[in-house]
Amino acid sequence: MREILFRGKRTVLDNSEWIYGYGAIDNEILTLDFAKGIIRVEVEKGTVGQFTGLCDKNGKKIFEGDILGGTLELVTSRGNPTGSFSESRHVAEWGDEQSGFIARQTYESRYPKFYADKKPLGILKIVAEYYPIIGNIHDSPELLGKEGSPSTES
Repeated sequence: MREILFRGKRTVLDNSEWIYGYGAIDNEILTLDFAKGIIRVEVEKGTVGQFTGLCDKNGKKIFEGDILGGTLELVTSRGNPTGSFSESRHVAEWGDEQSGFIARQTYESRYPKFYADKKPLGILKIVAEYYPIIGNIHDSPELLGKEGSPSTES
């Protein structure tokens, strides 16, 4: 069974750090404190993201809004290295059409025939096997490349 976990960035008035909890309502994260019961912590609007249930290639939990990326060597259809490399970046997000978490490509690759359509790549699990988390859309929007916006249509 998948762990249900949320994160959100605390408001500037607080300390702007990420907080993790077991529920989310509007702009608040619900955390469980067994001594005090349920505590509600206000977070910045739009920063709440759910844990996808997957970890990146380094074992770090992937949340909505995380950016995964890096450089991979391209291989032939027989699996032989080509000596060519392609850089790619992907945002973990919910896909309504897929009814699940997806990896939306955001970075223009050197090999546009593979990556130019900017459509969801399908299963986030495949991307997570090859790429680490390199940032998120809130703290590192510059990692999104030319588009620069996490709200680009897929």
